Amino acid sequence: MSYSVGQLPYRKGSESLRNALKMTLCKTGLQISVGEARNLTLFSNSTLVRHIMWFLHRSLVSSLPGYGEQHEEHSIWLVKHQDISSDSPILIYFHGGGYYMQTIPEQLGVVLSIYKLTSAKVQAKLNILLLDYSLASDGYPVPTQLEQLFAAYLKLTTLGYTNIGFFGDSAGGHLSITFTQLLYHYYNSIPHPIVELLPPLQSTTPHIYPKTQILISPWVKMKPNPEDGATEGNSWHDNEPYDIIQFSNPFEYHHIVSSALSMSDIMVSPGNHGYTNTKEWLRVPSFQNGSSLLVIWGEDESFRDDIIEWCTHALEVPKGTIEPKKNYQYTLENNKQGPDIYLYMEPKGIHDSLFFLEDSVIGKVKGKKGKQLTYDNLDPSKYFAVVKVAMFLDTVFGEEGEVEV
Repeated sequence: MSYSVGQLPYRKGSESLRNALKMTLCKTGLQISVGEARNLTLFSNSTLVRHIMWFLHRSLVSSLPGYGEQHEEHSIWLVKHQDISSDSPILIYFHGGGYYMQTIPEQLGVVLSIYKLTSAKVQAKLNILLLDYSLASDGYPVPTQLEQLFAAYLKLTTLGYTNIGFFGDSAGGHLSITFTQLLYHYYNSIPHPIVELLPPLQSTTPHIYPKTQILISPWVKMKPNPEDGATEGNSWHDNEPYDIIQFSNPFEYHHIVSSALSMSDIMVSPGNHGYTNTKEWLRVPSFQNGSSLLVIWGEDESFRDDIIEWCTHALEVPKGTIEPKKNYQYTLENNKQGPDIYLYMEPKGIHDSLFFLEDSVIGKVKGKKGKQLTYDNLDPSKYFAVVKVAMFLDTVFGEEGEVEV
């Protein structure tokens, strides 16, 4: 049975009334202003991690080592092993929400469920840190989040940790890639307004770049072009009926991004900055040999074409490699000329489907009651992104030794 909610039935998730209603509520929620979103922030990340998650998912979090420990002012450990060492993998999670909506329980539940789905070997060494960044709806526009990530990241590298990765969805994916540009400018003393906000570079500052990035529906182009919503064949036009993000959404960029910054700045919006010089990405070690990137997005999401364009230029993926209704994935392993690349466009998938439509995986993981559930036990269509992310973590961290930067 397909549920029609609104003018047209969704192509993904329409078989579930719960998911169809959820997508409709999300569409409605995205129509509110940044200021009004403040009224929807019912709890802090500290309360979410230390109280709400314990209430909702006690069996999921109770066995996690170091769960709830504070790293620094704006970051909280979700998993921190007692025997953590300098080369232990650390994955920093950045939640989505347009920089103005708070983390929701489903996001943390899915992240931790994926952790539980990886091999015992990976679980024994992988650490996960949540970035508790301030929200634009509370008066903290970009670049506040870059500054707060820098503080958490600098403390990790100062403590000697070298094997750091990022996991971000939507705005969190945007934060991941723009932060790599910030690091490059900072380490190389390249003048930039955001670099000027950071502590002065010291001769003893370790030059560590993230080696692993997991990007779920990354917001690579903050502001679509005016003609995108009216151009047939453009994902902003064609996916208007299907996705939770629409061209007509009232994105209040003046509240999300500081007025001191330009939308054409590569650290603000890579897509609006443009890709006339691809070396701007290839020069960053996070996009060179020895690094790994997983990017997942949906065929039916509005960001689709923007994400494909970024992959084509920043990762040098051949144009036409991934196209709707034709080619849905591209992988390049053991790449001597650049990073290992894993790109997946989910058939009929929507924006951030991992967290909006695949959160029922939380119940499956909790339902095993101590027994090891793996991604091999899951329906790869229903849990498309869950399976891909868990497999990626096993691939990257399952056989690795110390990672050299």
